[in-house]
Amino acid sequence: MARTPKAAASPSRSVRLPTAIGLVVAGVIVVGLLGLRHRLLAQAQYADVKARVVLASAPRWLWPDVAKRVRDDIQAAAGGRSVFEPELARDVHAAAAANVWTARVVGVTKHADGRVVVEARFRKPYAVVQTVRNWPVLDREGVVLPVRLARIPANSLVIIAGVKSSPPEPGKVWDAPDLADGLKLRRLIEGRPYVREITCIDVRNHRRRVSQLDPELVLIAQVARGSRTVIRFGRFPVEGIGDYCVSPAQKLQYLDAYYRRNGSRLAGGRDFIELRYDDPYASIR
Repeated sequence: MARTPKAAASPSRSVRLPTAIGLVVAGVIVVGLLGLRHRLLAQAQYADVKARVVLASAPRWLWPDVAKRVRDDIQAAAGGRSVFEPELARDVHAAAAANVWTARVVGVTKHADGRVVVEARFRKPYAVVQTVRNWPVLDREGVVLPVRLARIPANSLVIIAGVKSSPPEPGKVWDAPDLADGLKLRRLIEGRPYVREITCIDVRNHRRRVSQLDPELVLIAQVARGSRTVIRFGRFPVEGIGDYCVSPAQKLQYLDAYYRRNGSRLAGGRDFIELRYDDPYASIR
């Protein structure tokens, strides 16, 4: 008796799994193509939007023409490039950091409308150095700024006199020990109520190059055209040793005491104030 042949296995189960995988793959491809299309459309949309540099936080004291010059210099790095370019923010950041007026770049942000917003901190005029040829203006860290003294409000900057070396080009730090101590002393009195009376810091005897007896650093206090008072500060501690063991903090305490006893004024009370001795009465008698 002949056997009845077995029916062939149903293909539904063997085909079902590959079909499902194929659908998933196809879905991934479609999503990828849609994403690519979206990016291409976005690129096409912003390709013609030119980068436009904007300074986000230019301080009020920064002259409008200087702020414009800073912006134009940074804009040159952007050129006529599209805001969509991925390397644009990097190049703008580098150009902003290299600008002589920029102390620190906080960040660079691109916007779809073409704005490239640069947030930075700027170098502010802090002191002026008396030299034979000109009067270089410096920031707080000793960087020479490209600005003429005539643009600075009268008597708003402390003069540092007696610096031995010549200034570098604008944008460079004036690396000189006597100037560094002069700026250090200027920063030390910052915030004191009598800081506006200090018109000059004299460093000509720095490291006693002129006299072994005279103080290395001297402050001059004067109000308008009134009498001057010479404040004999001395030197900063060298290898832990100061003038007669008097620390800079103690010297300022002497000066604070004199200021209070002299009716909240430094200038005009006497010809000089001595801060170098370990005797508070030497400063306030």
